[in-house]
Amino acid sequence: MHYCIRGGEFLNVVAVVPNTLDTSGAWTLPATADELVAAFPGWDDRVAAMLSKAEGDATKWALFHRRRDPVWVDGRIALLGDACHAMLPYQAQGASQAMEDAAVLAEELGAVTREGIDAALVRYVSRRATHAGMVQDASLENMRFYHLPDGPEQLRRDQLLRDFNGESEVSYDWLWNGTPLNDPDVESHAYPFAR
Repeated sequence: MHYCIRGGEFLNVVAVVPNTLDTSGAWTLPATADELVAAFPGWDDRVAAMLSKAEGDATKWALFHRRRDPVWVDGRIALLGDACHAMLPYQAQGASQAMEDAAVLAEELGAVTREGIDAALVRYVSRRATHAGMVQDASLENMRFYHLPDGPEQLRRDQLLRDFNGESEVSYDWLWNGTPLNDPDVESHAYPFAR
């Protein structure tokens, strides 16, 4: 995936390959343009051409899937964002979900006196945990979808992407058009291309 930032001043490239990093000491390492190109042998020449133009700092990052965290509140300490629902980047929702958490937490705390803080924190979790977990799950499913091994499922996926007309076989209205800040969530959706 690639996209321009700062009005076209920079091109941000995200290129994912199976993990070969030793993550025992650090989960990020510096990388060179040659390493980037070498990670995509046999790909379209345009991929190598784009990756070879990397200047300055390039970084290899390990990506990890985390289970849904069942504990968001301990006493009067509440977690939000990646601290309680870190997600893979395959829905582009990490920062958005953290902002939704912050909005709901502020709304709940802003509506109570000091005596009502504990109940406000419980309401915050009840309003956000299911939805954020659903986004985590959808991100994991998209990772599987985009990294299928060569074979029949991959060929089906490629055909679906070639025929893509802006509509998926599964609706994501629960994510894109819902009102997660106010409505209770119901886990009644299916993921695209689920097994």
